Amino acid sequence: MNLSHAQHTLLLEGLAQIGLEPASESLAALEMHLALVQKWRSKMNLISIAEERELISHHALDSLVIAPWLHQARQVLDFGTGAGFPGMQLAAVFPDVHFTLLDSRQRRMEFLRMVAVQAGIENISLATARVEQYNGENQARTRWDSAMQKQAKFDTLVVRAVATLTQLVAMTSHLRCKGQRLLAMKGQAPQLELDALLGSYPDQIKSARIEPLGVPGLAAERHLVIIEFTDPPVHE
Repeated sequence: MNLSHAQHTLLLEGLAQIGLEPASESLAALEMHLALVQKWRSKMNLISIAEERELISHHALDSLVIAPWLHQARQVLDFGTGAGFPGMQLAAVFPDVHFTLLDSRQRRMEFLRMVAVQAGIENISLATARVEQYNGENQARTRWDSAMQKQAKFDTLVVRAVATLTQLVAMTSHLRCKGQRLLAMKGQAPQLELDALLGSYPDQIKSARIEPLGVPGLAAERHLVIIEFTDPPVHE
């Protein structure tokens, strides 16, 4: 199962433009994910695309463009992952980082489990839950996680177009740990959202900034909001 020649070329050109040179195994894995999304997208209502190239620009490269902000990450939670964007794509190109992909829809998780097996992506966990109710316990994990600690401590939270910044911070508060960051992928620069967040949680936000993103082949605006939290209090 392969992408078309045009899709493969667009992907390679886009990866070069955003400064990514994945190993051959990683490239094969992320292409397998995309090919499976393409095959099953209509039957499982995974994504909507108007033409083949949009799978590359609107989903693959739109996910991978945040890679520069993940080089220090070790445990990442992608909540509301849907068809695996951005988490599955990022897991393919960061094999030394552990990704937990979280979604409330069981069929999506069954699809992603199939992707992980066929693409050979082993650095992931899959969990079916709303992020507000997720506690990271072992029963939500896959067979690859026997060596992991019972309660995952995520140094990085990643989310793609799910809710307002204030809502995102509120719904993940129970997962807060020392040194944690939230990477929120947005369309237009959400300055009003950021102002509202800083007004609502002045004591919990260490820093927050908006970074413009240039996604190859995508004319629409894209931005990344990077939020660093203050360390939670230590309870004796």
